[in-house]
Amino acid sequence: MKMKQLLIFLTVSVLMVGCGKQQNVDEKIRCTCPPIVILQPTSEFSTKEVNALVPRLNDFINESLGYELEIEVSSPIKLDDSMKNDNGIGYSANKIISRLGDSSHNAIIVVTHQDVSYADENVSGVGCGLSFKGKQVCVASDCRLKNNKRDFWKVVAHELSHSFFSLQHCVKNDPQCVAHETNMQNISGMKHLCDDCKSKIIIK
Repeated sequence: MKMKQLLIFLTVSVLMVGCGKQQNVDEKIRCTCPPIVILQPTSEFSTKEVNALVPRLNDFINESLGYELEIEVSSPIKLDDSMKNDNGIGYSANKIISRLGDSSHNAIIVVTHQDVSYADENVSGVGCGLSFKGKQVCVASDCRLKNNKRDFWKVVAHELSHSFFSLQHCVKNDPQCVAHETNMQNISGMKHLCDDCKSKIIIK
C-alpha cells in the first residue's frame, strides 16, 4: 500500500512540475495548464472589431504551433492622460505596458485605435506596435494603417511573435513571414511565420 501511495505522489509531482517548464515547439512539450491569449481592447475599440480579430489570430496560432490556445476578450480599458507621451501627443506604448505589468503565464495584447509610439531602441515593433522579447504583454495599434485596417491582425500577430513566442525579427527576411522586420508599406505581404521562425518558438 505504501508503494502505491508513493507512486501516486510521484505522478502528481511530475504533473505539477511540468507546468513550469518552457515549451519548445520542436520538442512537442505541452504545458498541462496551457496559457490563454487575452485580447485587451481600449475603450474606443468596439466589441465587433475585437471579436473579428479572434478567428484570424486563432488561425495564426494554430498554424504556428500546430494546436490551438484559448483566446479571451477582456473588458475595455480607458487610456488616461498619464499614459500619453511626454509631449502630450499620442500614447506611449511603453507606459501602457508598464501600467499593465507583466503576466507570468498568459499573453496579453492591448489593441487600440489610438496613435502609439515608443522611445526604447532595444525593442521590437512594426511602427504601430510594441513588444519586448519574451515578455507577455504587448501593444498593437491600427492608427497608422489607414486603408489597410483589414491587415491589423498581422500587426497583432507580429507583436505576439516577439512577446509570447520570444522571436527576434525573421533572420531570413522573408516578406511573407509575420516576424519580418517591416513597415506599414509592405505589411500586406505577411501571411504566416516561416519554417525557420517556427522552429525557434519558445513559450514560457
